[in-house]
Amino acid sequence: RIREMEKVVVIKPIRDTDACTLCGICETFCPSICITVGDDEDRWFNYRCCKGCNMCATICPEEAIEMIMVTEEVAS
Repeated sequence: RIREMEKVVVIKPIRDTDACTLCGICETFCPSICITVGDDEDRWFNYRCCKGCNMCATICPEEAIEMIMVTEEVAS
């Protein structure tokens, strides 16, 4: 059976590296434990487990995290 690709809209956090102070509050309050604070940008958000709940953006004292909508293709 061939799987068809379906487009879905996903809400993801992105970080403003200039505004972020690496305080770690977002990592502490993430209910899905999807944030690893550090200098390695590739490890910052684990989008596999992120539910798009907006907690990290809400709790960030520097307003350095923004939630964006992204269209992705997934197998249906």
